[in-house]
Amino acid sequence: MTPFAEAGEATTIQQLDGALRDGISPGAGVLERLALTLERDIADLRPHIEARAEASEQGATADLMENGRREAEAMAALLQRQIDKVRDAMRSKQPPEASEQLDFFGPTEDEIRQQNEREMRQFEADRRSWDGKLLRLQQELDSEPEKVRRGYEVQARRLEPIGLVYLWPATN
Repeated sequence: MTPFAEAGEATTIQQLDGALRDGISPGAGVLERLALTLERDIADLRPHIEARAEASEQGATADLMENGRREAEAMAALLQRQIDKVRDAMRSKQPPEASEQLDFFGPTEDEIRQQNEREMRQFEADRRSWDGKLLRLQQELDSEPEKVRRGYEVQARRLEPIGLVYLWPATN
């Protein structure tokens, strides 16, 4: 048993579609005869099915690898934009300037000093937070795009026949 070429296959698909629509089944004797050859027919067709599956697999694998490459590049670009934003924020924010302005009804010198200390502590906390975020983002830039790319690699391959359809002429 061998498969048809593409033209024969297209005709066979049309015939199968018509047969399924009509719902006519061969007689019991024909079904018994076909059941006896089922395993041999699958074994005869297996090399052809495997060759087709391999060609399909190569195309699918290439598509997956391309998707993985694009996704990894997009991830790297996103992380780089985040790194750039943090660096810009670090450059633009300056330490608070000490306030020394005293007036008759305003805060006392001690209150001004406390306010300056609070602002400086907040600035230092922001700076440490940015340093930590920058470090984390850089580590992610080094590792995450590769993880994304690897997520698109083929992990398993399996080919199992799930059925076999016989078209039997109505005259027999």
